[in-house]
This record gives sequence, C-alpha cells and structure tokens, in this order.
Amino acid sequence: MSDEASFPVFALGRGEVTEFPWLTTMQGYMEAVEIESDAYAAWDACGYAVRLTIATPKAAWLRVSRADTGLSEQLFARTEGRIQTLP
Repeated sequence: MSDEASFPVFALGRGEVTEFPWLTTMQGYMEAVEIESDAYAAWDACGYAVRLTIATPKAAWLRVSRADTGLSEQLFARTEGRIQTLP
C-alpha cells in the first residue's frame, strides 16, 4: 500500500473538523508545535488515518502520510456534520 494520503485531508483539532484540499493549505493553517504535540487526528479522502509529522526543509515542513488503519464509520458519522472547508 502507498503511504501517500489522498486529498482532501480532514483534521480534527481546535475543537472542529477542517477539510484541507491541499498540503499548502495545511501548512498555512497548522503550526509545527501543534504537529509535534499531536494536536490533530487526521484522515484522508479514502478514509485512512493520516500521520502528520515534521519534515525538512522548512519550505515543506509538514509531511502527510497514510497510516495502515481506516477511519471507523462511527467516528466519521460523528464528525461529518462539523466539517469546515478551507480554500
């Protein structure tokens, strides 16, 4: 299985679920300190859990990779109505 996440990526953090259409959108919204402290639970468009990690160089500081597990239907149902979309 590829470890590339399929966009959009959805992240639960800051009390809401946010839809990120692109990696650059995530980089502009999230902060490295939040990633380091595991402030977000994330999943991709295919329902796979996503790992958010810090990468180098700084221009591409955020790495988004697919985990081996999928999002449970119960979690998706609880968060579906709370998704906000960012440009």
